[in-house]
Amino acid sequence: GRCVEEEWLASDDRANALRTLVQSYADLECGFHIGCMLRACAKHGSLVSVFLEKGLLTNVVEIAASAPFDIASDAFATLTSFLTEHKAITAEWLIKNPQFFDVFHAELLSSKANYVTQRQGLRLLSTVLLDCSFSPVMRVYVTRPEFLKRHMQLLLSKSAALRLESFQTFKLFVANPAKPRMIFAYLARNKTTLVKLMELLEVTPTSSDHEILGFTQDKRCVLRHLGNLPDELPSKIKTRRSESCTTTLSAAASDTGSPGLSRVSHSEITVAPASEVA
Repeated sequence: GRCVEEEWLASDDRANALRTLVQSYADLECGFHIGCMLRACAKHGSLVSVFLEKGLLTNVVEIAASAPFDIASDAFATLTSFLTEHKAITAEWLIKNPQFFDVFHAELLSSKANYVTQRQGLRLLSTVLLDCSFSPVMRVYVTRPEFLKRHMQLLLSKSAALRLESFQTFKLFVANPAKPRMIFAYLARNKTTLVKLMELLEVTPTSSDHEILGFTQDKRCVLRHLGNLPDELPSKIKTRRSESCTTTLSAAASDTGSPGLSRVSHSEITVAPASEVA
């Protein structure tokens, strides 16, 4: 009954119970039932706090990346619940544990992840970062050059859907009025190519009028910000000539697979190693 439930919510057994559920999540025989139970737990702020504090969210990310398709999809639904049901709790935890996004990128957005995993990962990421409840988290996220680098790679994907999903987060780096100098340098160095990519980017044919309007406004804003970047880096962040070698970003796929994107090669996007920016 309700009294038993409330007693359990206040007990010290919560962490062990949640850990046991997560450990069996990838089992095809009971995975879906466990997913339902975990999402029910996510409705309780006290359980969300325990779940986060014990690092179980990272375990679910790993399941979403490696489990069979049906369980992986269910794991994404569970990730969404734990990230969004109690936003204040989750936002505070993400600020204190920014390394979560390193795991998120490595498991869900890296080149080793398949198309479905990357697309669901990108969609979940933008859902979180574009929510005003997570504004402090977003401001931390857009200071990470390695994250920008990955989104730039995904803008070269052969999949139009992946390019569009990546754009939803990429635009945050571009529109940030307080860009760290490495972010500024990456964008300025690749300004011409990024403008080409933005001009070729289109919404999917099934997009609603509202989605088309929002995308058009966002794209116009990104192009304006990119256009305002200098054609040459200011001297204070310019690469030292004695260390002027550049690193080519290898994209998620070696072939863009898109007639429009064939005009933009992966080698056109380059960034200087962090040690080279004065």
